[in-house]
Amino acid sequence: MSAGSPLGCALREQRDALGCSAERLAALSELPVDRVLALEQGAQATTREIAKLASALAVDPAALWRGEVSLPRTTARFRAPSGVASLAEGDARLLARAAEAGRVLAHLRSLRGEEAASVVARRRVSGVAGWPEPWDQGYRLGARLRADLGPGKAPIPSVQRLLEEHGVHVAWSAFESSDVIAASLYEPGAAPVILLNTRSPRARARLSRRAVLAHELCHLVVDGGETDLLTLVSRGVDATEVEQRANGFAPSFIVPGGWISPHTTNVRQLALDVATEWGLSFEGALWHLKNAQHIGARDVEEELRREAVVIPEGAFEGDIERREPAHLRLDVTIGPLAYGALSDVTLGAFEADMISRGRAVEILALA
Repeated sequence: MSAGSPLGCALREQRDALGCSAERLAALSELPVDRVLALEQGAQATTREIAKLASALAVDPAALWRGEVSLPRTTARFRAPSGVASLAEGDARLLARAAEAGRVLAHLRSLRGEEAASVVARRRVSGVAGWPEPWDQGYRLGARLRADLGPGKAPIPSVQRLLEEHGVHVAWSAFESSDVIAASLYEPGAAPVILLNTRSPRARARLSRRAVLAHELCHLVVDGGETDLLTLVSRGVDATEVEQRANGFAPSFIVPGGWISPHTTNVRQLALDVATEWGLSFEGALWHLKNAQHIGARDVEEELRREAVVIPEGAFEGDIERREPAHLRLDVTIGPLAYGALSDVTLGAFEADMISRGRAVEILALA
């Protein structure tokens, strides 16, 4: 390839987008740094080198070779939006790989003749301005989507399973930034992705995870930037209006306030019953009851000063049964970014002879 080749330009563009130095890319791709710089200047690459660089940069090898790693992988995608600007280089790369998982999943579903994610059909990007309070807008949006997606006026046993049924890929990975709880990613033509941080106590605990997943669903349905790209990272402390709206959306999606019929004037007992029946934390149930105007702010303050209450997790967010590669004689350990809807669909596509053994292993090992 000559200087200024598509591959060389794509390497530099994607490396810059992820805030990755040439030395770091060399380490990730297991190539000498001099070789990386030579390839960026137009040196001819081997198939093996392209595969290693593509894996390190979280892009498709064929797209990298053609120089097609443009808009969805730019700095604007992974560093400019709310919550993303201060991410470490490793976390920006992690988001890029999660976005690639969404593209792969959508492609596999199209091979299988499946429709696009139904969550995508419900996307209505909306600004926060014009509402008295962002959380109030979230409350209304959450109740509306719950009536549309949920199992009627009954508790949702697993929010993750419900999201997967509507085309969302939920995956786990360890972020370098310890205050990150989760991230949401979407781009046209790809499956929506929610990435949970294994280091976050809120993501690990089942009841709070339900609220986290519903929170991220709000981002997937109503948030987006230029060209309808979405990359939002939710942190432990984030007072932006977009996050406030998602905070209001989450409990309302799990149980719309209008569905709650107070049966007692005992605030603690009411919160306990709501939390236990619908799968909320005790504190989450208190604030939800207050925002739904079933109790007052003083009631919440008084209860929070008392001894903390732990709600039994029960059957909420139990383990989801997954297919294992060994059943199809595939010698691979499923990577954290593939485990879930993507691994299930990949195994189905391989079993139906829609993808090769090598491609199935490559997808399943995504980490």
